[in-house]
Amino acid sequence: DASLGRRPYSLENWARQRKLLDLLGVGVVLSEGPLDLPGLELAGNFQGRTIYRNPSALSKLHFVPQWKIIEDKKSRLEYLKSGLFDPSAEAILETNPGTLVPRGGGQKLPEVTVVQEGEDFIKASVRTGQDSVAVFQSVYYPAWKVFVDGKKEVTMPVDHAFTGVFLKKGEHG
Repeated sequence: DASLGRRPYSLENWARQRKLLDLLGVGVVLSEGPLDLPGLELAGNFQGRTIYRNPSALSKLHFVPQWKIIEDKKSRLEYLKSGLFDPSAEAILETNPGTLVPRGGGQKLPEVTVVQEGEDFIKASVRTGQDSVAVFQSVYYPAWKVFVDGKKEVTMPVDHAFTGVFLKKGEHG
């Protein structure tokens, strides 16, 4: 739609930026008409609108085994909206915090168990076979605190707006 300065609806634009729904954790899409977007499942109709489920929506805390560093804001945003970005497989970082070595594809995703969750915290245990980036669906704020194995870790902006932390290969709590 064109409200609030957005561009007019375009199926091509929706399809190109489809993975952003996954990144944002959007599990349900309500549409004024049929959508032909890969990965969305028709769930039904409500008051003349069509409801779709998005089974690939990412959780509040997810892990990715790959990352790219794109320092330039404009280039970073273009990549995130390009259709090449896959938030379930890679994280986009603004800078290299010094300990990260960018990785290629093919790694197995970490095993994650959310132990406890509240309004302002998530406690999880993780087993990862390679270095990974943990991505929290919370807006990046430098004062957020993340503890890995009881030790405070440095957070970083991930995917332009979210909070992330680097995890070394192994088991963590």
